[in-house]
Amino acid sequence: MLEVDKIDNNALFKLLRAESLELLEWHVLKEQISTFSSTSIGRKSITDFEVPQTIDESLELLRETIEIYNLEFEANIQISFNGFHDIKDKIDVCFKGGVI
Repeated sequence: MLEVDKIDNNALFKLLRAESLELLEWHVLKEQISTFSSTSIGRKSITDFEVPQTIDESLELLRETIEIYNLEFEANIQISFNGFHDIKDKIDVCFKGGVI
C-alpha cells in the first residue's frame, strides 16, 4: 500500500482517478454508449468524453442534461439528429485556404 504522507495531494488524486477509471473500464463503457449515437460526430464526442475534473464541471453537465430532458420530454418535442453530417473535414480544408 502507498504511504499517503509521502505523496502530494495532486499526485494522489491523479493516481486514484486513473485507477478508478481503469476499474470502471471507462473506455469500454464509452465505446458501448457510443453505439447509441445516430451521428459520427456524436460517437466521437462520446468516445472523447472525459470525466469532469471539478464539481462545477459536473454541475454544468447536469444542468445541460436537465435542459435537454425538459425540452424533449416536458415540451413534448422529439429531437432528431437525422440528416446531420459531420463537416469538420470540409471546414479544415477551407481553413487552410482550400476550396470544397
